[in-house]
Amino acid sequence: MASYAAGTHSAAVYLCRDLLDLRSALTEYALDNGFSVPAVYVDSGCGAAAGRSALGSLVGAVEQGLYDTVIVPAMPVTGTDHGGAGAVVRRLRAAGGRVVEIPQ
Repeated sequence: MASYAAGTHSAAVYLCRDLLDLRSALTEYALDNGFSVPAVYVDSGCGAAAGRSALGSLVGAVEQGLYDTVIVPAMPVTGTDHGGAGAVVRRLRAAGGRVVEIPQ
């Protein structure tokens, strides 16, 4: 993956639940790849019944141009199935963002 000069690209981290190890790993990845400290969006659960207000806020922020990259631990965190995850990824990309998946 290409590295970016600090401050030229903005990143956000998304987690469907707050797991300190994952939050730290994704933040470290962002810093190691030239991003400034990323914004972190965390929801309270990953299931279909879980409220996803942080994810909705993040998608809106990407659509507004606040972030151009979203770093996630795995694509399934954005939906309960690959179709749901794909819809969110397509929306982020349509807004000009890119999604970087970090293996767990």
